[in-house]
Amino acid sequence: MHLESAEMKKIFLFVALQGILFLSVAQNVNKVFETLKWDEQFKNIQGVWSQTSTAQNAFLQSPEGYNVWRKNESNGFFILPKNDLTFDFFEAELSFSFDKNKGKKQYGGIVLQAQEGGAGAILIELNRKKQFRVRRVSNNRISNVSDGNDGWVKSKKIKGNSTFVLKVVTKDRLYDVYVNGIFIYTFTEIEFTEGKIGIYIGQKSRANFTSLRVKSDDEMDVFSSEMSKSQDDILNETIVKLRESINKKDQRIASIEADLRKFKNVPKEDSTQIKEFIRLKKQNKKNSNFIRDLETENESLALKLKKLETFKKEITDNESGDIIINLSNLTTAQKLKIEEQESTIRLQNESIEKLKNRNYENAKTISFLELKNVRSESQTQDYQQNLKKVDSLNSELKYQIVDLEAELEKLVKAQSMKQERSDKKSKRKKKKKEELPEFIIEE
Repeated sequence: MHLESAEMKKIFLFVALQGILFLSVAQNVNKVFETLKWDEQFKNIQGVWSQTSTAQNAFLQSPEGYNVWRKNESNGFFILPKNDLTFDFFEAELSFSFDKNKGKKQYGGIVLQAQEGGAGAILIELNRKKQFRVRRVSNNRISNVSDGNDGWVKSKKIKGNSTFVLKVVTKDRLYDVYVNGIFIYTFTEIEFTEGKIGIYIGQKSRANFTSLRVKSDDEMDVFSSEMSKSQDDILNETIVKLRESINKKDQRIASIEADLRKFKNVPKEDSTQIKEFIRLKKQNKKNSNFIRDLETENESLALKLKKLETFKKEITDNESGDIIINLSNLTTAQKLKIEEQESTIRLQNESIEKLKNRNYENAKTISFLELKNVRSESQTQDYQQNLKKVDSLNSELKYQIVDLEAELEKLVKAQSMKQERSDKKSKRKKKKKEELPEFIIEE
């Protein structure tokens, strides 16, 4: 009976651990949005999406969708629709694919909560390396929300590397991120309550956007009361929620540790119990690793809490330490200068190609002219055919015709002299043959 009880405890502990691990990566937003508010299929982009190509950007509408090419090597580009649609809580789903010929460094994604005049936005980006990144823009300053190398996080949950369906569900300032139908990340953003939705293309990247669908519900009254709260109140509420989450996980960890301590008291009266004790001890070691992972996650939550408190102080002091990134376009003079330079380079490349073609044709001409030693009638015929090719080539290379005609004249004279020598030699052989006695062979 004791072993059965220990086994039941072990099963309970395993289930509890699984539950905690699930909660640690689970979605925060359980709201299901039913009403389709915007269904953009990029079939007719005129008047809604930019079509003005520059030296930095190229835009093209095709039957496949909205093709965007960012040529700039320094930064990405925001593309917002020319409409009045803004959203507060919603489900947004963007389908797009990268150009497979442009390399794995390409990236792009969706713009959320975009404020008037570029005052702020949330960026959720994907690249072809199975990585995602969440960034926050405020007053032309940008910072990483996701942890990683420059904010990029590698995820085994991301399937594929070229075609993506990026979905974001948000409510009460919580955001859940899905890629190709699989949940990968959740975060909190308290500053922006409503804004536009658009698309984003990274530096030296080319992508084809095929659809953008936004669902929402008519709950403006509820949200209006939420908007009446001050930013400081909202921040305090978010901090309280995070603290509650940390406390709950601490309590679960303490409960599991208590169960682990009970396992250490398993009696050792017989060999069966000893074997069971050894097996459970091994299981305890695995469970301890789970606990360490949970404690690590708690540390991460505490760090996020610290960041939020720091952000709260920045709001109070009206200061920001984010890295300055200018999201404005290049000036007209700079664009014209770059376009002029690119035009010059293009003309130079065309001239180089023409010179290469001329060099190739000249090389062929030289190879034909090097055929001088003809030793048989067959070789002579081949040589005459080559001369015809040279004549054909002369029509294409008019600027060389004088030199070629002179060379051809020399070759013709040499051939004539050789033919005369050959004819004289043939006459001598014939005459010599006639002087010999004639033999008749009967059949």
